[in-house]
Amino acid sequence: MSLTLENDVMFKAVFDRENEECKAALIDMLNLILERKEDPIQSVIYKNPFNVREIDAQKEGILDIKAETNRDELLDIEMQFTEDEEIVERNLYYHCGMVMQGLATGEKYGKLKKTSAYRF
Repeated sequence: MSLTLENDVMFKAVFDRENEECKAALIDMLNLILERKEDPIQSVIYKNPFNVREIDAQKEGILDIKAETNRDELLDIEMQFTEDEEIVERNLYYHCGMVMQGLATGEKYGKLKKTSAYRF
């Protein structure tokens, strides 16, 4: 097993722990890679990475990192160092689950949170 940031365990150890150093590392990485100079991410709140099924026939998904920014953006951050034949479909399914969770019962559709998925 390789101990680089391409390894899911190492990626999560560096960027997905509930402490200020990990949050700062995640924010810095996102602002750098996404070139968010004009509108930088200033804070993140880690969210439950499980897209839990609501009915038995539904498939669950587990995101590497799920976070919400200071601007109410929901982020799905995935470390993908290997390709598989269903990567596009799986990523779309994960993203759809996040979109569904971005609106509470009774809220107007205009309140839907911006969601973004990033694959590194």
